[in-house]
Amino acid sequence: MFRLLTDSGGLGLAAPQVGIDARFFITTWGEVFVDPVFVYATHPITIVENCLSLPGKSYMKHRWSLIELGDGRVYNGLDAVVIQHEMDHLNGRLLCD
Repeated sequence: MFRLLTDSGGLGLAAPQVGIDARFFITTWGEVFVDPVFVYATHPITIVENCLSLPGKSYMKHRWSLIELGDGRVYNGLDAVVIQHEMDHLNGRLLCD
């Protein structure tokens, strides 16, 4: 999956996007997230996002710019947006939903 992510130029890739029936995703900064859960989110933003599953399309999305996961990790900015995007994939949602 890391090679596919690197070759595609994406920022994250969820297992369901490549036909794997599992709740995990990877990111370009090298982290693997297994069954992640939000425990806190704040600072709403609106951002334009793209998706490897919907090539050539862009969507305005409402996201949080600061999140904390159940394992205590905290992310902000673009990293937080990527995590939310990939978590949507784990929950069966695409940008166009």
